[in-house]
Amino acid sequence: MLTMTTQDENTDDSWELFASVIPDILVQLSDDGTVLHINKAPTGLTTDDVLGKNVFEFLVPASRNAVRRALAEIFAGGESKVHEVPLLADDGRMCWYAAHVGPVVVGGRIVAAAVVARDITAQKHGELALRDSEARYRILVENAPEAIVVLDVDAARFVDVNANACVLFDLSREELLTREPIGLSPPTQPDGRSSIEAAQDFIRQALEGETPAFEWVHSSASRPSIRCEVRLVRLPAKGHGLVRGSIIDITNQHELERQLQQFQKLHTLGQMAGGIAHDLNNILTVITSSADMLLQDLDPGSSVRGDAEAIREASRRGAQLTRQILAFARGREAHREMLDPNTVVHHTVSMLSRLMGANVRLVQDLEPSGTMIFGDRGQVEQILVNLLLNARDAVREAGVVRVATQRLVDDSIALLVSDDGVGMTEAVRARIFEAFFTTKPPGKGTGLGLPTVSALVRDHGGTISVTSEPGVGTTFEIIFPLVATTK
Repeated sequence: MLTMTTQDENTDDSWELFASVIPDILVQLSDDGTVLHINKAPTGLTTDDVLGKNVFEFLVPASRNAVRRALAEIFAGGESKVHEVPLLADDGRMCWYAAHVGPVVVGGRIVAAAVVARDITAQKHGELALRDSEARYRILVENAPEAIVVLDVDAARFVDVNANACVLFDLSREELLTREPIGLSPPTQPDGRSSIEAAQDFIRQALEGETPAFEWVHSSASRPSIRCEVRLVRLPAKGHGLVRGSIIDITNQHELERQLQQFQKLHTLGQMAGGIAHDLNNILTVITSSADMLLQDLDPGSSVRGDAEAIREASRRGAQLTRQILAFARGREAHREMLDPNTVVHHTVSMLSRLMGANVRLVQDLEPSGTMIFGDRGQVEQILVNLLLNARDAVREAGVVRVATQRLVDDSIALLVSDDGVGMTEAVRARIFEAFFTTKPPGKGTGLGLPTVSALVRDHGGTISVTSEPGVGTTFEIIFPLVATTK
């Protein structure tokens, strides 16, 4: 408590003694703020500049009301307090003082306010610079394009996160600061190590002064697999380890790279297919010619005539497919025309009926004709052939394969191929349209059937979706836009 008390009405002697030994500025103020005594002037001023003047002349306007209240409290008998007071030097510079304000008591009466002021300008400027630096850091962090987290290694907790980190993990700031970081990752990482082992290794590198950069898979409630690029750096901290992580979501980039690789594979395949199709077309020409000559030699009622006609039809169909492959490989447009979906289904089913096997019952459930789509007949048949043969393979013992057409209310038609076979897991279903992915044993599948179906559906302006459940079966639904009706 700063209190100067004397019984002598003349306080000059006690004032001079006190002022001579104190290293700080010592000021006596009247209740209206007039400077009664001062031992030394603030920076940039002399005692003559200040003595007898009102202290409010030297105060920053914003601080005057606070000083008035402090003086009023002292003269009202209040306790001494410490205040931070900004002053303006004569050159316009801002100076800061820590001012201890207390009463001067003479004969039991408060006659003045005593102020001991210490220059804290350097300290204040340092605090302001630190505050500005922190504010700039916060702005940089919050507006950074990547997610940024600060990890307390010893506590195994985040101590700071920015807004993009909240978006990446689909959690609020409060939730992120209370979650265990390792819980935001799947059990294993792309390099084959467990997430715990890999995280410990990368954090160790950061604490040793390195800046490891690596790929990492995070997870959130809405996105179970978020592929990221992470960079770690150690932050200065006394007594514990802090590591800052910069996280960039590269899921879309990774997907584009994967699609580019698939495109390159398909491009190579297209070039190979063009050459194979050319040779195959020559072979099919021989088969077709041989079937035609065989039919000419057979009596109309011959028991093998049906088989010969099937050979000719299959070779004709094969020749049509090879022409499509050649057209694809050479970049030619498909031949589009008005098609009745039911007619295409009837023709394809009759062609494949002998290939389905005795254990598979092939059922048609077609809505009445009268709708037309615009497409390439051979390509639509190719879509059906792929789906029907896949359905046949899914029925390992006795089962049913169903083909249906349904008119939808939005001027489109649905073509459905379903089976009651083995079905698929979610992991398999997610990859079925990926080129070269197959669950069939070596030599039984190329992994190109469903990717081709998907590409052909898209080329016709349609969409394809699949629902499946292990042990229950699978349904493919293709939706084509209608272009006309015949009714």
